[in-house]
Amino acid sequence: MGTVAPATGDVIVEQYAESTAETFQQFLQGVLNPYVGQRIYRILDHAKIHHAQALAPFLADHSALPLVFLPPYSSNLGAIKEAVGRVLRFLEEAKTEIPSRLCRLPGDPQKT
Repeated sequence: MGTVAPATGDVIVEQYAESTAETFQQFLQGVLNPYVGQRIYRILDHAKIHHAQALAPFLADHSALPLVFLPPYSSNLGAIKEAVGRVLRFLEEAKTEIPSRLCRLPGDPQKT
């Protein structure tokens, strides 16, 4: 999960083993921490975790975090979603590929 602060360019990215209402709430709490006292708008798609009833108490306690939902289908966002998907797949592959490549280098891979 990730977010960008347009005014500053700050990027917050967290990776979770699964996307659940609980992990989404943890992510939102992490987004709130650096911006105490500021209003933070989250623009979201319609994933089930974004609408989970389990989030209602958290969102009620954090009025500085209004959730803004995209229309059910935004055709102009297809290219963005595809690009993000490619970056995530690349990073996922790099996690396993880079260490194996380091092991094939001559010398001690820890020093490389």
